[in-house]
Amino acid sequence: MDLNEHILSTLVDGLTKSSTQTILCRGSRYTTYPIPLSSDSLIIRPMKHLVSAPLHTRRRIYSPLFVDQKINHSYDTPVRNMLKSATRIMKQKYGELRATRWEGNKYDHANSIIISEGVLGLFHGAHSFLRIRENNKSSAFDVEAVLEFDFLQGFVTIAKRSSKYGEDVDFLEGWEVEPMFEELFQSLIKVYSLPSDYSNQTWTDLFYWSDMPFDVYPQSLVKKSVADALTSFGPLKPNRSILILFLSISSFQSDPRKEILSQLERISLKRLQGRPRVIWAPRFSDTQSDSELKIMKIDQLSDSDFEIVAMERLKHLGLIESGIFNVGDDDNRVDEILHQGVQDQTDESFLTLACECWMGTWSNSLEIEGEHLIS
Repeated sequence: MDLNEHILSTLVDGLTKSSTQTILCRGSRYTTYPIPLSSDSLIIRPMKHLVSAPLHTRRRIYSPLFVDQKINHSYDTPVRNMLKSATRIMKQKYGELRATRWEGNKYDHANSIIISEGVLGLFHGAHSFLRIRENNKSSAFDVEAVLEFDFLQGFVTIAKRSSKYGEDVDFLEGWEVEPMFEELFQSLIKVYSLPSDYSNQTWTDLFYWSDMPFDVYPQSLVKKSVADALTSFGPLKPNRSILILFLSISSFQSDPRKEILSQLERISLKRLQGRPRVIWAPRFSDTQSDSELKIMKIDQLSDSDFEIVAMERLKHLGLIESGIFNVGDDDNRVDEILHQGVQDQTDESFLTLACECWMGTWSNSLEIEGEHLIS
């Protein structure tokens, strides 16, 4: 284990629960690990492995690759029966080939939802198979609603119901089902009745990139950056992926630093999603100076020498061009934190950037154009 790996893995061990299994990946970007039976997992990988994150996730979701992998089959048969019922309906309209192809794609869709949101994700949320639409022109005392299922070319009404305002009606209760959809509706009830308390175990892939050896950065900054990322990006998600970039802003003379990202690392930037979090670590003289230009708050970074040099550094590395570091006033603006007042602060300046990454679950697709993910 080299010094970088030792420092990062030691810090991570100190920030996670004692029951969490921490693995430092020394294999290739194709290396996949088994799912432990009763503990959370955190895998530390270099940034270049991020390009293969969806491959690892889909292997865990779909493939029983390991003899000790814990697979929950309780939902599989009811979900398959539900999709078969829908497929039989669609064969009448679209033919067997299109209907069967839809069934296979929908099964993959269902697995992705269940692994990330649980069985109830099939019934509630942005990617659910069912939705309820209420009639806004209902009377003052009655609520008219239709139940719709997502078939090949969109949602189709399969049932209707009328209920009283304030009446406590279960999601699949009280529906008058169209005869041709009765079998499908009964299969939906069986899926909906499955236990919803799926595993609370979490799997985290933590990717990192640094332009200098880790012993050059203030250890308080490294620790704060890792802790902030682990607590900010979906800590309760069953599967999550996080990238942290550690950047030196000062011009170092004694230690050569990386000046470019590799091709795989640049491609990996396409996996990033959501609002990044940036921790600014100005040099000691910028925070303790008697000058009016000293940096004590985030808003004092604006137009400072530190910010100007930092933005040039980000631009040089291609992080501005990639779009992940948005300095505008829209919803994608970065969340910023100032790191100062620590004992190991030096007269060199640093910056860390952390962002959540897409890793192959259904919620948001960031597949790179032309790629095929094969498990």
